Amino acid sequence: MRKPFYYSILIFVFSIIVGYFYSMQWKKNHIALDVERNKVAEETAFQEEKLGFDSELEIKKYYNKCGHVKTFYSEIPKELINMTKEEIKENYPEWDIDQFSNNKLVLSKEIEGLCDEHYVIKIDDEFINIYHQTKPDDMELYRQTNINKDYLTKEDVEKLDNGIYVYGRDRVNSLIEDYE
Repeated sequence: MRKPFYYSILIFVFSIIVGYFYSMQWKKNHIALDVERNKVAEETAFQEEKLGFDSELEIKKYYNKCGHVKTFYSEIPKELINMTKEEIKENYPEWDIDQFSNNKLVLSKEIEGLCDEHYVIKIDDEFINIYHQTKPDDMELYRQTNINKDYLTKEDVEKLDNGIYVYGRDRVNSLIEDYE
């Protein structure tokens, strides 16, 4: 009677020891998995944003002489795909980054001078000419017309002798049509 009792106690103690070692091994594996999951989560959380192939590019040009802002939209050029904000700062130091995300990049730049929408309409050599104003005191011939000043009113000739300052190509075309 003592032997079966002794064997049952021995089996019980042995089961507790084996169970303890298995639980310790399971705990180590579980902790190792948790550590690995946390590392992956941290890497994902701290991964830098990069521009994707479907990102949108917005470029803003501020002209300080006239105060106009020109905004252009396009797809991201291939050379910018997979670039981080820091890489863009390095490669394009003359541009300010107003917005950066995986799907949008907004760059801005202040430009010294006037935008390309300033024109002066004047009479030169008996005909109306259109000048593109590149700087406040500098103009270059944009287009010559066949409109002779002999067919204009005296008031129009006086205005055109002094020069009519116009903003926008549409406005230039509209005025030229009025004189034709």
